[in-house]
Amino acid sequence: MSILTAASSKSVFKGYDYYTRKKVLSACQLDESRWAGQVSGSNGETYDVTIDIRHPRKGRCSCPFADGRQVVCKHMVALFFTAFPDEAEKYRQELEEQTALENTVFQMASNLAEIHSILHEVPRGALEEMLFAFFTTLSPEDQLEFKETLLGIAEEYGQLFEDEEEDDEDEEEGDGPPKWTTWIS
Repeated sequence: MSILTAASSKSVFKGYDYYTRKKVLSACQLDESRWAGQVSGSNGETYDVTIDIRHPRKGRCSCPFADGRQVVCKHMVALFFTAFPDEAEKYRQELEEQTALENTVFQMASNLAEIHSILHEVPRGALEEMLFAFFTTLSPEDQLEFKETLLGIAEEYGQLFEDEEEDDEDEEEGDGPPKWTTWIS
């Protein structure tokens, strides 16, 4: 167990914030596994902090959250990052990767919503005609790849359209282009 795994994610995040804002007023190494220091709190108080990297829960902080408890608080994390700046850099990189991933997921969700909206705006027959016209311009190899892509999309995202009622009674065989499920089979 390390200081970072013993602390809550909230304490790690806030401790990193304290570290970057230079809230650690002093830090000194007591022995090979223990560090002591003073950290400025959110209301300007100064807390006495001791961390033990071998036994994280043996650390101490005079803040109201950790005083008398075996927990790792944000002040302990800030002292840890001050003592081990390489660990702070690793955490910064993890935050950047997480932010990039969250942005990608958000963008994908936005794109999916936009595609869903567009598909609902285009009449079904027109959409089938456009897909059929595009399909017929492809080489046999590209047709196979397009077919696999469409089937994958239908399998993965078909549930988005399951709640919609289909009214196939008005459609007669032979009207318009063949159904997409027929022409990609």
